[in-house]
Amino acid sequence: MVHIRSAKTEDIPMLKGFIFEHGQNEWNYLPREEVLAHLSKIEIHEVQALIAEEAGTCLGFCSFNKELPEKCLRYIPTGKNKNAYLAEVVVHKSHSGKGIGSELVEAAKNVLKMQDIQALYAVRHTDNLGSAGMMRKSGFEVIAEFDDFEIRTSGSRRTSITRVELSNYEDIGVGGKLPISIAGS
Repeated sequence: MVHIRSAKTEDIPMLKGFIFEHGQNEWNYLPREEVLAHLSKIEIHEVQALIAEEAGTCLGFCSFNKELPEKCLRYIPTGKNKNAYLAEVVVHKSHSGKGIGSELVEAAKNVLKMQDIQALYAVRHTDNLGSAGMMRKSGFEVIAEFDDFEIRTSGSRRTSITRVELSNYEDIGVGGKLPISIAGS
């Protein structure tokens, strides 16, 4: 059974290795120092992360926080000031396509909804079809697309900004196709 739990300080070194082993591909922008700094903020609770594991083995994780990247800020509607950013969703290469990423996103939405977050934003390469499908399945809508030659080196070199409104999201139970249990920290 896949178990989703909150990441703890002692998980940080594993997450740092996992993201570079299983998250690097032509679509993902993973500047090493920024990613390492982001994951280190789990320890001081500025970043939250959820880990999907089975029999003690990490199958994937997602990380999120309440500080949005600058490129998202112009797309926040007036009066919607309780937002979060889905920074990373990474699934072990041998487990991709099994719904683990979607379940992690659903679990993150549940956590954030309980924290009164109104919307969850994410940024992805426009051509990343796997990410696009997972986000669409999780209710994200593309709200903007633009050329992003600074960070995109392949395909169309475009970035998509996506958002899912959590104020309309009512399912506080993870109800996907995987047998999942969620445990707190």
